[in-house]
Amino acid sequence: IPDYKLNGLTFSGEVMLPSTLKRIGAYAFAGQKDMYYVAMPEGLEAIGEHAFDGCETLEFDALPSTLTSIGDYAFQNCQTLTSVTLPEGLKELGEGAFREAKNLQKAVLFSNVTELKDKTFEGCVALEKVYLPKLLTSIGNNCFFCNWALSEISFPDSLEEIGDFAFMCGDWRVPLDSSGVCKVLEGYEPLSGSDKGLEKLNLNRVKKTGIGSFSGCPFSVVDLGAVLEEIGTSA
Repeated sequence: IPDYKLNGLTFSGEVMLPSTLKRIGAYAFAGQKDMYYVAMPEGLEAIGEHAFDGCETLEFDALPSTLTSIGDYAFQNCQTLTSVTLPEGLKELGEGAFREAKNLQKAVLFSNVTELKDKTFEGCVALEKVYLPKLLTSIGNNCFFCNWALSEISFPDSLEEIGDFAFMCGDWRVPLDSSGVCKVLEGYEPLSGSDKGLEKLNLNRVKKTGIGSFSGCPFSVVDLGAVLEEIGTSA
């Protein structure tokens, strides 16, 4: 499906994609609020940027094992997703890929992705469990920003760098746009730190953590690892 090819068309209900499909182009189904299910065929290799952005009722059984690339903000604002498993062959996961998927509870990343880019799971306020790729080397800025429910995460030994505000979950507000409004937080209040949030931190082989990287997390146990070289302001 070429980039922007389906702009102006309306889809509702279930959408069955052809078995020969290799790529879903940029903005292909963006904003289709009445499309509640899509069947993605084995053989699909790439999902373009913003391909399903704003599909608020979207569900799918699984991402194809043949998938190698997911573009920037591909599943942003997909409000009904509760669980996602990234296939082992996935090599590229775009910025903000699952941003503001506010009912996402579990993310399993079996993939060969080595970098989680900025805002990948930003504003996923229901996300409780994340299983990171075994080859991951860096976590980008705001990657898990405002994930108040996050209670279980284990960093692989390959992880070296954690970006600014990557896991920030405090009660204070950080503006996300020029108007000074934190869009992620509209209509959501953080849960009590005593009830939810990361309680244990083991940085293993991490060399650097960014500004405010874990600000607001209710840790009771912290292991800074053996090779840590830099801790960001207000980390």
